[in-house]
Amino acid sequence: MAPTKLCLALSALALLPWETMAATPQYDLTRVRRPIAPKTPQRRDGGLSVDLVNDKVLYLVNISIGTPPQTMSVQLDTGSSDLWVPSVDSNLCQEGACGETGSFDSSTSSSFEVVHDASPFHIKYVDNSEFDGTLFVDTLQIGETVVKNATMAIVDTAQTPVISGLVGEGVWGISFPSGESSTDLQGDQPYQSILEKMKQDGVIKSISYSLWLDSIDANSGTILFGGVDSAKYTPPLIGVPIIKSPQTQDYSALYVEFTSLSLKDSSGSATLTGDDDVVLAVLDSGTTATYLPSSLANQIYSHLGVQSEYGLPLVPCDTAKSDASLTFGFGGANGPKITVPMSQLVDASSTGSSDACRLLISYSSDYELLLGDSFLRAAYVVYDLDNHQIALAQSNLHPGAPDITEIDGNTIPNVASVASEIPLPDVTSDGSDDVFDLSTPNEQGFPSEFERRFTDSAPKASFIGRRAPRQRLQ
Repeated sequence: MAPTKLCLALSALALLPWETMAATPQYDLTRVRRPIAPKTPQRRDGGLSVDLVNDKVLYLVNISIGTPPQTMSVQLDTGSSDLWVPSVDSNLCQEGACGETGSFDSSTSSSFEVVHDASPFHIKYVDNSEFDGTLFVDTLQIGETVVKNATMAIVDTAQTPVISGLVGEGVWGISFPSGESSTDLQGDQPYQSILEKMKQDGVIKSISYSLWLDSIDANSGTILFGGVDSAKYTPPLIGVPIIKSPQTQDYSALYVEFTSLSLKDSSGSATLTGDDDVVLAVLDSGTTATYLPSSLANQIYSHLGVQSEYGLPLVPCDTAKSDASLTFGFGGANGPKITVPMSQLVDASSTGSSDACRLLISYSSDYELLLGDSFLRAAYVVYDLDNHQIALAQSNLHPGAPDITEIDGNTIPNVASVASEIPLPDVTSDGSDDVFDLSTPNEQGFPSEFERRFTDSAPKASFIGRRAPRQRLQ
């Protein structure tokens, strides 16, 4: 079997109001494909060096900004905290990168105001792309929801490496305000986030949202602000605490504690982790694949017979029809467990071949996991930023009529139980400790040529100073 070269396609965009209830606005997310590189903000206290180019899938929402409103599409991202859009005069748009997703012309908005006492907006990602601009206040509309005096950023200048490609859509980061770039990189106090403003205006009662990405074959998912839709998951819904950054001791990223991984197929099942393993994981809608420590990934690769081509792990496309699955555990024995079937981990649209398909599992560091869309499609995830809790349940990919309950700010509705926080192992400043005591990888291993080719093009993780609290690899 000879894998063929990747064939990239660009889809049309749309976001329509799916349903609006009092204090629980819900909207469709449109799934599109982009040939771009990772977009993980660098933090002032450390960073992760990454070298990866990928056929990336995004989940986009349509928003409108200004008076009169100007419509554009932005990537929904649980791994960052700023909402920024490209200026119509930016080099991105002047070079033709904004045609599909739109841009913002501040000169035509009568409600546009620059935030004069703020530092210049600057965000740098680990692929070395940088975006510079200005914080501003204006009217923001998401579907039928109008948020006046919302603080956002308009980007005037972008520097993107050749490997990243020129991509013009903005990003709506919906993580904690302490993860905003002006706080992360420049030490400013956090500005009021969009979700904080929505709560202040009474649009939602709590800073919370539920994410349902549907199947890998679907073109859309939904995000529900301030509520839980019981029709979209299979009970039990189990909570885990969001963990503070080990370095800054604040809530700057959506960390949970990953504690187990097992693989099951027709031949049996195997636990790939040790009894006492615990490592931080980020549930990140801005990441396409699932990134695991190499010791875990290699066991999966060996079992599935992964081959490498163009720096991507490839498997026979029929693997998607197999009965194999991975089960991820969080918060210890009493925490939630999410089973991800191979049908959600094999991307048949990522190559031009009917034989070779991309496996959406790649290498991360041994200190953090990135659980991206290939994991999230199997889970219904409720992010409760007010109460520092995330609840997970198995996704129901064939839901009936919506069954929405509002999150009133106290607890997540219908949670069966909440796991306790587990003490994390210590990590030295240079990241040299093997804190993730994985079971022994398959002794068969990989041919040396395969291992050299794959690792040469896999994410290269090197920690600078203290371990970075947020690492989004894809």
